[in-house]
Amino acid sequence: MEIALGPVGSVVFIGLVIAGVGAGIWLVVHRELALKQLARDGVDVQGTVVRQSGGHHADPYYIRYRYRDGRGQEREHKVQVRQDFWVNHPQGSLIAVVYSKSKPSISGVKYQVEQKRTALAKRGR
Repeated sequence: MEIALGPVGSVVFIGLVIAGVGAGIWLVVHRELALKQLARDGVDVQGTVVRQSGGHHADPYYIRYRYRDGRGQEREHKVQVRQDFWVNHPQGSLIAVVYSKSKPSISGVKYQVEQKRTALAKRGR
């Protein structure tokens, strides 16, 4: 089956593909920079899983967690996690969270931050 897009449709299609790839790259880079920030100035706190999502068929596993920063402000974040973490931390579970001292809105699940710290130490950064 062939779809005739015409010259304008082809340009729009190519633009959408480029935008999608760009958005994907931005997400990866953004998360990588956030994990580096947490590895540098992270503060350990206890968080609570407020929701689980994904995990069906080939879907990634996500949790949404809540924590309080050093100023007492309650914050919430959603993050992709490993299947075993997702299974072992249902809604209401307490989890170890790390947030950035300089930017408290940036946070992550502690095991992921520790993985980044280990990787940075191996590279000597």
